[in-house]
Amino acid sequence: AARQCWITGHRNGQLCIWDLEQGRYPQSAKPIMQWTASTSALWSLVISPDGSNLITGSDNGDLLYWDIATGKLQQTFPQQSGRIRSVAINAKGDSIGCVSSDGNIQLWQETGELLRTIRGHGAAVRDLAFHQSQPWLVSIAYDGTVRVWDVATGQCLKTLLSTRSQR
Repeated sequence: AARQCWITGHRNGQLCIWDLEQGRYPQSAKPIMQWTASTSALWSLVISPDGSNLITGSDNGDLLYWDIATGKLQQTFPQQSGRIRSVAINAKGDSIGCVSSDGNIQLWQETGELLRTIRGHGAAVRDLAFHQSQPWLVSIAYDGTVRVWDVATGQCLKTLLSTRSQR
């Protein structure tokens, strides 16, 4: 059976891997592996569907693709403009989405090639996620909208609005 671990990102740019089989998280616990992933705070991370890779987004705009087993950097994406608020990876593990403080959504191939930039929210985007079985990306913004995007075209398929009381 595969070892069950959890990964934490920290303000000092450190990534830590913890062994879940050691039980709950005691204050004196030591990570089984750790490395410096950025020179600034880590804001977002996502694990690839097969569990072998990790994508991190940081305060200084670093978007990085890591091998979890070795801690080795696999891919450096071009510097983003400002803090990376959220990162996501599709079910195949070959497309990565990120949103930085400029509010734009960028879609990347795992090879580092930019597929497209998506714009359309009226305020900064807070989070995003890929649909597990459809070629869609879902984003939520501070303007109270949730948008569903076609990954292939970058077109908005649907906009959902929250009521003021739900925000």
